[in-house]
Formats: sequence, C-alpha cells, structure tokens
Amino acid sequence: LFFESWGHPVLRELAPAMPGAKPLALAHACRPEISAAEVSESLSFLVKANLLQKDKVGNYKQTDKTVTTGPMDFTPLAVRGLHRQMGEIALNAIEGVPQDERHFSGLTLGITREAYEKIVQKIAAFRKEIIAIATSETATDEVYRLNVQFFPMTNMSINKKG
Repeated sequence: LFFESWGHPVLRELAPAMPGAKPLALAHACRPEISAAEVSESLSFLVKANLLQKDKVGNYKQTDKTVTTGPMDFTPLAVRGLHRQMGEIALNAIEGVPQDERHFSGLTLGITREAYEKIVQKIAAFRKEIIAIATSETATDEVYRLNVQFFPMTNMSINKKG
C-alpha cells in the first residue's frame, strides 16, 4: 500500500518536518496538489503501517529514516505505479518548478550488455551515497524526489535474438 500513492512517501518525509501542522497545511505544502482528506488518510495509513509515529501533541516522527522496496528481482505492480506517478510529476516539474529548484539532465548512450550491468551497479552505489547524505541531516527544509531512469531507446537486442 505504501507504494500505491506518491502522497505516502512525500507525507512520510513532510509531516515530521512540520511539527503541529494539520492536514490542510500539509496539503498546501505538497506539490502537486493534494486534498486535506487525502493527507488525513495517508497519515492514518502511515501510522497504522508503523512508518510514522504520532505523539500525544500530534507531531509525527519517522520510525526509520529510510523505506525500501526490498529486493527488486521483480517489480511489484504498486512500485511500477509509483514510478509512473513520480515520472508524471517530474514531467510537470519541467515547466512548473523554477529551474533553480530542480535539476534535470540526461544522456543517450550506445552501450553493450556488459556496460549496462556496470552502469546499473554504479546507479545502485550512487543511490546509497545519496541516501547517506540525506540521512546524515536531522532537519528537513524541503522534500525532493530523485528519479533515476535508465532504459533502452532501441530494439537492437530483439534483432540479435531473432
């Protein structure tokens, strides 16, 4: 359920950064728009799933600094859906977020299968480095999403098999 909505991971990061904030204030802080009712539902789910804890005053704290999908030998449907949602949000950010608040870059490369495997290993190492940087800080000023996509733009491997 955590991976079914972009709101869950965003609110898991945002709620602890806004002590005392009510669902409407959290909703207004989200990009793209989300309703206060959706925020309430998400917070309730995050507490029940033990991804957030709520104290007596109503402040939220993360139970763990990171959440992972676990081994990705196969991509669960919900994770694929979340990637799709986050990709759509990223596309909207190209025009909707000031350039000094976002970073977009890309490469188009001709590679071998061996190079592909090496690049995927580097991406995994890079993600671990990013997580280490983010989790070394205790405060949150803003919630960001980092999408890393690496996919074929041709069908040449299909031609080799036939």
